[in-house]
Amino acid sequence: MATEMDVRATWATEWQFEIDDDSGHHITLDVDEQEGGHNAGFRPMGMLLVALAGCMGMSVLPILLKKRQQVTGYELHVHGAPEGVHRDQHRAHCQRP
Repeated sequence: MATEMDVRATWATEWQFEIDDDSGHHITLDVDEQEGGHNAGFRPMGMLLVALAGCMGMSVLPILLKKRQQVTGYELHVHGAPEGVHRDQHRAHCQRP
């Protein structure tokens, strides 16, 4: 198991970033057209939810298998909503280069 990871985020256009990791994986981050983007990829908050769902799933599934449970399907639903930060305040702290 790797103990360190590197991720590179490269600004592409408007609010879009191209993300690559040291394993050769690639994702696109963007916002929808109403927020000035092109709706070409995940939102940053969506990626946090993806990470949470992935961590939960990859933590619980081995426990089920170790307990000799017959797993025929497994689905997680994660919901998130920003609280206490207005979108304009968020943008002020996340300005592009």
